[in-house]
Amino acid sequence: MAGTAASSGQVLRRVGDAVLLTVTLTKNGLPLSGKGVYALLERRSDGLFYNWTLNTWQASPFSQALVENVNVAGVYELAFDHNAAEPAGPEDEYLGVFSAAPAAPAADKFYGVVEYVFRNLAAPGDVMAIDGTTIAAIRTAIWTHVVAGNTLGLTAEVTLDLLRKLANNRLELTDGDTDNWVLYDDDDATVLLKWNVRDKTGAAVGIPAGAPARRTRGA
Repeated sequence: MAGTAASSGQVLRRVGDAVLLTVTLTKNGLPLSGKGVYALLERRSDGLFYNWTLNTWQASPFSQALVENVNVAGVYELAFDHNAAEPAGPEDEYLGVFSAAPAAPAADKFYGVVEYVFRNLAAPGDVMAIDGTTIAAIRTAIWTHVVAGNTLGLTAEVTLDLLRKLANNRLELTDGDTDNWVLYDDDDATVLLKWNVRDKTGAAVGIPAGAPARRTRGA
């Protein structure tokens, strides 16, 4: 036989979710219908096995038969309700072993293994909230990074505002050989910062009259 969908891998689900254990059996590309398929589910944290009949965990192995899908030949399914099996809702991992016999399977009767992982994941529609202490810590970390190396002695708020203006405001190349680059404030008139234009050797570069260039405000 070949092509067991449950041959290997990992399935991630939210704590409390129901999961459908599924095995697909094929031979030469065709579905194998009417076969006996069994699942054994072991809880990794303590090595106990799930008893589908009693809805409890036990030390001895317990195998449960899968049911073939009435609409899709060769597909065998078994529901596992994590909320019912684990009322306390802990995070855990479970090892699903699939075989053609309820007892320990021989090599030619072994269909595959899948690990089912249940974690406290966010559910659709959940609103994520950050407490005030965390927000303050994030803000402080960002500002500390922004201000680090600041040679102008600006506060974090002013530094962040200056970064915005550097990216968007009017920047003009003027004539002369000093204070050639001029950054303007939001009003396009007040000068914020000036820089000298230098060549690769550090010598002043004279910008002739009539040659100035200007970067307009960012759109």
